[in-house]
Amino acid sequence: MRKIRSFKKIYYLGRSKKFIRLFSSILNERKNEIIPWRDCENILDKKIKYKADLVVVCGYDYKSYLYPLDEYIKKNVCNPLNAIKKISNKSTTIFYINTEENLTKTTFSRYRYAKFLLGEKLSKEYKNFKQISPAVLLTEKGNIDIFGSFSLKIILKWCTFLGIIKTTTYRKLKLIVINKLQNSNQIKIHPIEPKFIALKRCQFLDRLLRLIYG
Repeated sequence: MRKIRSFKKIYYLGRSKKFIRLFSSILNERKNEIIPWRDCENILDKKIKYKADLVVVCGYDYKSYLYPLDEYIKKNVCNPLNAIKKISNKSTTIFYINTEENLTKTTFSRYRYAKFLLGEKLSKEYKNFKQISPAVLLTEKGNIDIFGSFSLKIILKWCTFLGIIKTTTYRKLKLIVINKLQNSNQIKIHPIEPKFIALKRCQFLDRLLRLIYG
């Protein structure tokens, strides 16, 4: 088994508590910094003292579902990509938390399109690029661990009960992350074709479109 590389300076792009907790339990490093997703644009004007050894990309602007398409792409693709370039160098490892993959090459979901578009650009830009596309995470009590409304969580819980969507546990996800950190294989993300994503929608509708159509 390969030893996990030592990362002295780690940046989290996004404030996902579950992924920050997960990586912190694996990497016992002290020099960590969290950049909120909506602060990506502001970081461009700041002086960065230390370049990142590892950037964990685990964020998303959940208010952006109702933005015009150009603003939506700016908030979830362009700004984070520029922020990552600002805090990294050629030797930086980029660990990207993507959405779950499926066999469809098209999507009606703004979320899925933005996630894959950013992942595609990062995979081309960085040699040390890693990603996971985890299933829906369950808490220790068996509840759905996602950002969303109560009604959305109820629907997804029924979908997991019916076997419509896959789930994983914190322990299984931790093993997947460790395996990726030990693996040096390069991966490339292929683009997907968006359909009707110029139409504004709420998170609930976008999730249903992703669930039904991909």
